[in-house]
Amino acid sequence: LAIANRPGVGLPAGGELGAVLRERRERAPQRFATQPAGLVYVHEGVGLDVSSTDARAALCAGNDPRYLMPEPVRRMILDEGIYARPGDPEE
Repeated sequence: LAIANRPGVGLPAGGELGAVLRERRERAPQRFATQPAGLVYVHEGVGLDVSSTDARAALCAGNDPRYLMPEPVRRMILDEGIYARPGDPEE
């Protein structure tokens, strides 16, 4: 599992998710090549504080979310109609 940590949002220390992070967090992403399951990697390099709520709001307002996410993600959202409401015209 890979997690992209947003700026200003801390990781949970308690509860089930905190326990999973303590037990399974891997700081070396290269290790996933030899053990593809059972580990959690937290990517700290995300520079934008953007949530899926922000992306959905931009799309619902008819705006292009191109600066809110990587291009492959944007393309998939637009191509597959992810976040589209029933009856909305497609791009």
